[in-house]
Amino acid sequence: MVDRFILEELRRAPAHGHAISTALARRGLHVARSSVHSALRRLERDGVVDGKWQDGRRRRVYRLTRAGDEALRLRRLEVRSLARR
Repeated sequence: MVDRFILEELRRAPAHGHAISTALARRGLHVARSSVHSALRRLERDGVVDGKWQDGRRRRVYRLTRAGDEALRLRRLEVRSLARR
């Protein structure tokens, strides 16, 4: 479930883990930063996000890949399908 919210945030704009944690908290989802970073590493390994080190900083900025955009689309369809039942 956290993965879907992370993908939603990255669909808006590329971001680093702390920014994603903050955005999730604003939505009322208080997720430990370590959980967000673990999810980002897993999502990157799965090819749905791509991470690049930001110049001059020790932050990894993530963006949604095409595969990630498709994964998010499918997850949205699943939620809609469950809501109709």
